Amino acid sequence: MKRWIVLSPLAIPACVAFSWSSWSSLFSGRDFAPADQYVVQAPVETYKPALRVAVVGAGAAGSSAALWIHKAAERLEKDIVVDVFERSDYIGGRSTVVYPYNDTSNDRVELGASIYVEANKNMVRAAKEYKLEVSNFNDGDETVGIWDGSQMLVTTGAKNFFGKIWENIRLLWRYGYRSPVTTNALVKQTVEAFLSIYNKHTSWDSVEDLSARLNLTDLTAQDGATYLASQGVGETFAFEVVECATRVNYAQDLNVIHGLGAMVSMAANGAKGITKGNFHVFEHFLKDSQAKVHLNAHVTKLQPKPDGGWVLLATGAAPPTPTPTPADETLDEKKEEDAQANIVPPELIIIETYDVVILAAPFDTLDIQLPTNLAPVTPAPYVNLHVTLLSTKSPTAKHEYFGLGERDTVPTMVLTTAQGIRAGGKAPEFNSLSYHGRIKEGVDEWVVKIFSEERIEDEWLAGVFDHVGWVHRKVWDSYPKLPPTTRYNPMKLSDGLYYVNGFETFISTMETETVASRGVVDLMLKEMLGDGICPSGVSSPPPEGEEFVWGWDC
Repeated sequence: MKRWIVLSPLAIPACVAFSWSSWSSLFSGRDFAPADQYVVQAPVETYKPALRVAVVGAGAAGSSAALWIHKAAERLEKDIVVDVFERSDYIGGRSTVVYPYNDTSNDRVELGASIYVEANKNMVRAAKEYKLEVSNFNDGDETVGIWDGSQMLVTTGAKNFFGKIWENIRLLWRYGYRSPVTTNALVKQTVEAFLSIYNKHTSWDSVEDLSARLNLTDLTAQDGATYLASQGVGETFAFEVVECATRVNYAQDLNVIHGLGAMVSMAANGAKGITKGNFHVFEHFLKDSQAKVHLNAHVTKLQPKPDGGWVLLATGAAPPTPTPTPADETLDEKKEEDAQANIVPPELIIIETYDVVILAAPFDTLDIQLPTNLAPVTPAPYVNLHVTLLSTKSPTAKHEYFGLGERDTVPTMVLTTAQGIRAGGKAPEFNSLSYHGRIKEGVDEWVVKIFSEERIEDEWLAGVFDHVGWVHRKVWDSYPKLPPTTRYNPMKLSDGLYYVNGFETFISTMETETVASRGVVDLMLKEMLGDGICPSGVSSPPPEGEEFVWGWDC
């Protein structure tokens, strides 16, 4: 193994020598200082592990990739060294939390990926393995409305017996019996296909291969509206109920998103989240993996070595201002967590050599200088989603905004359809608006989350809520656009260079990122070491009482 750490010339004596010429191409086209302004440690030969792997990205994909490699290394009885490079200052990618009023005594609020479901076996298993507290969201307390920009088409959530009967009669009259039953059956069929990933279809060498084996190619080949119509689902139910789900989950209309995206949007049974933040799962993945984690480390260039493997160049940044730690977590505990996760201090410039590099972030956002002879990667546009969090002492939004009377129930979760636009009417000003409980127990002030395609201004908030306290805004490249397709970006870009996020245009969730990384790691290990995550002849059963989940178990 050879390791070079570039240091400031003021940091060490000038007597350490290094030949720069062989590495000068790493800095071509970059605004780096001349070589004679740097002093670099001389290469030191040390024990060579079976593999040295760099993972770029510490979100759901990158953290789980490190975990799968670690589990395989233990089963293979191989020494595999893993370094994880994360450009931001935290672990979790699109899963992170904030606190109302930036006060850590208030309850955490998910700013990004908020839920997983019972069918998400990796997330469910992780919560149990790491003894993480879980909050269940299908409690039925909220009232739900469907808004088309001009009128509230449907409201549900009646509290009393007769109200529920009348509500069911109205829904049956509007949507009929066949459409809801058929859609439910189609969603169940899709979920059952996915579940085979955890016990039957455990390895694949392309997303196209997996899609075909799961019998899902027909769903991705057509838009959701066309697919549902072909199955006998009525237009009203499809464009009101199912489209509400596609707009809140993927910010895409039913006639734009592919059929698989539409079915996954409806598969919300058993919705839950980690009480202290879903990112804790990914922090635990990295702790468990024993990988060395570099935060604030931007990988800027990858260059193939003539004898195989890769040279990686990363630039570091000064540590950011510390973010508030949770009220139940002391500073010493936070330092201990960082140590357990092997988070290392940032360095100015890092040059490392690896046998394998796994890219575990959307390709278009990597900003890495790469060789030109890689397998082609098609750009995958992401949805630019505006998330507005606010606190309010108003238990609901104003009834006037929705054209409701004073005695009408204003839903605490408002979903939207584009049917009003199709009829020539006004577009909804948001994709969803939902109440998410109190800022803390015993305080009559609620957290509201709004998803929208445009920025929600303070003036708009003042017109919709009687009171607005804290406001926090974030713009995410939240998930890829999911138009009909049967082609996906490759899992392998070159010898020793792999890509996880090509899976996202098939389907994009926290769970499927962990599934995608499992597929890539299994493929990589088979090519590099001749055996995968579950080596032949190795049995690793689940803990007593737990369901078998391939990768966790073998």
